[in-house]
Formats: sequence, C-alpha cells, structure tokens
Amino acid sequence: MHCFRAMIEGTLEWDPTSHSIPGCIMSESEKQSSAEDDDFVGLFTFHRCSCHKTSGPGVAQRLRETTQTRDEKTMSLGPGDWVVNDSNDSEEPLWVGRVMSNPDWVGKGVWRNDLTRTKTFSNGVKINPGQHGIYVMWYEKIDILSDDLDYHVSRTGTKPDVQHNEYMVLQGFNMHRVTGQSNPVPRPRNTSTSHRTQYPRQYQTSFEQWHDKEFGVTWKMDEEVRTEALARCGMWR
Repeated sequence: MHCFRAMIEGTLEWDPTSHSIPGCIMSESEKQSSAEDDDFVGLFTFHRCSCHKTSGPGVAQRLRETTQTRDEKTMSLGPGDWVVNDSNDSEEPLWVGRVMSNPDWVGKGVWRNDLTRTKTFSNGVKINPGQHGIYVMWYEKIDILSDDLDYHVSRTGTKPDVQHNEYMVLQGFNMHRVTGQSNPVPRPRNTSTSHRTQYPRQYQTSFEQWHDKEFGVTWKMDEEVRTEALARCGMWR
C-alpha cells in the first residue's frame, strides 16, 4: 500500500498525530466506531507516537545528551517565555505555560539546584541536586474539543507553580495575542541586595495587576508549534 511506503519513507502527511487512508471504507467506519466507543481500537488508521530505546548500547549516552540539551534550553528561559510540557493526558496531551519571575529566585524564572539535598516545594514538586525547575503560569485551551488553538490564562490555577523541567518538550516559541490589550509579564526592576527584602511585596502587587488584566487576553498557537510539540511528547522519558 502506498500509505505504508509513505510512512516508511517519512513522507506521510499526519493530521497531526493520525492518518486515515483516503477512500478507505474501513477507515471511515472506524472513525464512527471510535466516536461511539472510547475504548475502540482501529486497524485502518495510523497513529503516531514517540518510541525510544530504553535499554541496550547507546541508551545511557543518549539520555545524558538529551538531559543536557533540555537543561541548557531551560536555563536560557526568561520571564514571559512560553513553554510546552508533555501532560501524558489523552484528552489534552500538551500543557502550555509561561515562565514567570520568582521572588525566591531573585526574580529569575528558572532555577538549578546547586544544593547538596533535594528541594521540595509547596506543591510537592521535588528538584534533586543538579536538576532544574521552572516557575510557570499555566494556560488552558479554551475549547478542548475544538480545532482552534486558542488559549487563555488558567481559570483554576491562579498562581504560578514550580515545575520540574523533566517533561518540557518545547520552549521559546511565539504565541499570538488575538484579543485583549498588551500585558507584559512583570519583571524585577532591581534585584540588588538592598532591594531584595522589598521585592516579594512589590512583585505580588505587580503580579495581581497583571493577572487581572491577563484574564481578558486570548492567545493563539500556531499549528506548526502544536505539531512539533506533539511529535516530541515522550522524548525525555
């Protein structure tokens, strides 16, 4: 079949993580069955997912290299940058977030644990020595059932959280503001020693003002960004 050949050659067109064989009666029948039964498993539709070797020659070296790449990309992030995490959720496999300034990290949005012990944060996230954390404000897909890639700031999580960078699959891409006014993420103005005691209180006020305004802003993700992020899901595990 030409579809199998295209898949092997890497030229198959995905939509974005599945491919139905054009004109295949069984493929169309599977779509209907899948819509009626969440547990239905089809045989005439291709589904794309990541598959990585977990043991054998070269695995340890690959893990070291991918971890180093991820950590370097993490430390390049600043307040306002966008990130995507692998959520491992079948309904919405991507968590979209925005790096925020953390008063406990002297205004930075990323942190490397240079301590000799594991650091546990209030939300239960643990960062071992040598590992990295990101201070993230989450955004939600407005209509999870729609093909529209429109997002707004989370309506349930109203404050940033520390997240391990383990499941970060994409970073530093652009999102497009489609409604609302310009609303830059608050950044530290002065992190000198004499101002650090005042910074948490000043930042809290700035964050609350930003968050109130951000509630009226809608952001759109490019289809290419989502496709790339989906293709990377599972790559760090």
